[in-house]
Amino acid sequence: MNFEYLFYLLIPVIGYFGYKHNVRGAHKALIADGDYVIVSSTSLARDIKLLRKRVKNADIVKIQVSNSCISLFNPSDNAIDIWLPNKKAVNTVANKASKLFKSAKVVNLCS
Repeated sequence: MNFEYLFYLLIPVIGYFGYKHNVRGAHKALIADGDYVIVSSTSLARDIKLLRKRVKNADIVKIQVSNSCISLFNPSDNAIDIWLPNKKAVNTVANKASKLFKSAKVVNLCS
């Protein structure tokens, strides 16, 4: 079997999923679930539920916003990093995070 044809068939599929994650994935980064929030830290975790993390609303004490990443810190200074494709997605998720984690302090590192 010639694997060259298989390679040419996979390129559009990989390109489609890459485009889909970058454009439409930011709204799935934080999902409210009662007293908990489901966090999808990467674009792959936004489609595969097993890779998501569940954190309690009261456990997040600081939200740190940078150019392509949002970090959620707990009281022991451990962080969950949420990687996003562009500045618009970062701003959208940062606003959602500040609404979900009301007691958290927001630190903006963007230039």
